[in-house]
Amino acid sequence: RFCNEGSDAMEEEEEEAKGRSSDSNSSSRSYPPARDLLILQLIVILFPVSDFKHNITVPLMHLLAEMLHTASVCTDRDFLAAIFVCRLLLSCICKSKRYVPELVGFVCEALRLGFAP
Repeated sequence: RFCNEGSDAMEEEEEEAKGRSSDSNSSSRSYPPARDLLILQLIVILFPVSDFKHNITVPLMHLLAEMLHTASVCTDRDFLAAIFVCRLLLSCICKSKRYVPELVGFVCEALRLGFAP
């Protein structure tokens, strides 16, 4: 999900979402700090991502896909973190020959916003 700076509709939507639940929800999620992303990269390097039932890499791939789907991209740092997560997912799915629709959706949305007038 991408943010438009200064968008009144986005601010209203976030206020409504905060009003519906008191705990943190998906509209306020952000990408983890760089050190956490590097730990995720280390996991991808150390463990076999081609296994379909691996106890570490399969949940990792689900976590990365959920990050792309639920975290907001409002700043340059968020965009770079999202690109890093895309690269991690891409390195996983190239070896295991899987399809991740969240990855495709994020790339399409990023391209659409990048070429918007």
